[in-house]
Amino acid sequence: FAIVMLLFAYILGDFFRQVTEMQHALMQRYAWLVIVILWMGSLNFVLPLLLLKKNMKDLSDGALDAARQRLQPFCPANLVDSDMHMIARYTVETALLLFVQLFVAPLFWFLLAGGYGLFCYVVLAAAYRQIIQLGAEKQGYAVTVVRLYRFFDYLPQKLMYAISMMSLFAAPMALPLQAWKNRKNAGKGGLVEGLYVLVSHGFDFVLGGRYRHVVGPAVERDWYGSAQASAKMEAKTLNKVMILLLLNVSFVAVMVSFLIFYMK
Repeated sequence: FAIVMLLFAYILGDFFRQVTEMQHALMQRYAWLVIVILWMGSLNFVLPLLLLKKNMKDLSDGALDAARQRLQPFCPANLVDSDMHMIARYTVETALLLFVQLFVAPLFWFLLAGGYGLFCYVVLAAAYRQIIQLGAEKQGYAVTVVRLYRFFDYLPQKLMYAISMMSLFAAPMALPLQAWKNRKNAGKGGLVEGLYVLVSHGFDFVLGGRYRHVVGPAVERDWYGSAQASAKMEAKTLNKVMILLLLNVSFVAVMVSFLIFYMK
């Protein structure tokens, strides 16, 4: 299954390369349109921002069902009986992960390996999200897909951590020094847990905790954040994370622009 997926990704990457190298005058004129369409289907920093913005509004208005329905397709936790605070926490966690999967990592692999790297990551990330949603990450062929995904995701997650650390120093109401002091705690878990520790200390709230998966079994997790912080996250807190991600976009844009200028 993994071979078939990566073969499909390779074909897409090769198509991307051929479009950019076509010598025909008509294709050279309209090749940019094909490239933009492929990029729009692969890079998306708007979705996590919209998820934060719309859920913040729904939670503020008391429309919990609307927030649950919007979040559930991306969140493995069963949200049927979730309260406002739980929805807010899982919205933050999901937005952070989607930002890496839909923007930072695809862009990283495109810059590193062109269309081949871009589409290999996009296909693996899509399969990984579906596997996690089904709770099948330790079953059969899913193990191979999960390992491949984590290999491709290692450097982008590290990059996301570094960019988020820089953004905390520019974000209003953030506590970058507190996040910096607790950076060693971020290394005790996995890459995702490290990002949760950084952001939770940076804004003095709590993420993580035990939850029940959509397919039934309970998932044990640590709590991430300061011992003095409360797990009762308010809806307005989502705005802080939204500003953080917008700052991340700005830092990424500056870094890519500098890279393009340097390569020229």
